[in-house]
Formats: sequence, structure tokens, C-alpha cells
Amino acid sequence: MARWLRAKKLSVRRKKKELRRIKRVKQLLIAANKRMQELVDDFLFTAEADNKHVRQMNEAIQGMNDLSLDGNYNITTVNQVQPCCNSGSTTDGDNNSYNHGGGGGNSRGYGGGHDGRRHE
Repeated sequence: MARWLRAKKLSVRRKKKELRRIKRVKQLLIAANKRMQELVDDFLFTAEADNKHVRQMNEAIQGMNDLSLDGNYNITTVNQVQPCCNSGSTTDGDNNSYNHGGGGGNSRGYGGGHDGRRHE
């Protein structure tokens, strides 16, 4: 009888210990979930603030473009960024279309609009 009672007490202790462990893990998961939700909320708030800034910039650019009568000076909006060539190769072209002589433009140390020789 004493052996059975000791075994029963040991079983009860093990179950209580397991329940405490489960409770602790549950609390940690709840805390982690709460922290993740805070991070998501912070990210969404930041993204909304950034998007508001981008929208305001696009509206300002659109207003400038609307004021341009001949339409030659249209500025691309923020979400329409054009690729840029900085290699300096004549096959890549020139960002400002000022390369009349070849090799000029954005090539390192050779300014644009002449025959590509170095400034002396």
C-alpha cells in the first residue's frame, strides 16, 4: 500500500511539473505573439508614414508637370524611377543626351559634349 501511495504521489508531482512547464511555454508564446504584433503595428505605421510622404511628393511633382506648358520638362514620379547609366561607355548612351563627340558624358574625367579628350 505504501509503495502504491508513493507511486501515486510521484505521478501527481510529475503531472504538476508538466502542467507548470506547459503554462510557462504558453506564457512565453503569448508574450512572443504580443511582441510580434507590436512589431507589425510599428512596421505598418512606418510604412503608412513613408507612403504619405511619397504620395505628397508625387502630388507636388504632378503639380509641377501640370504647370509646364510645353511638356518638355516632365519629371518622373517617385515610383517611376528610370535606370541610370554610369559606366561611361558610348554604347550605354549618355544620361543627359549631350554626348556629341563620343566618349564624353558621364565617363570618368572626360566631361560631355566634345570629342572625349581629357580637359587640359
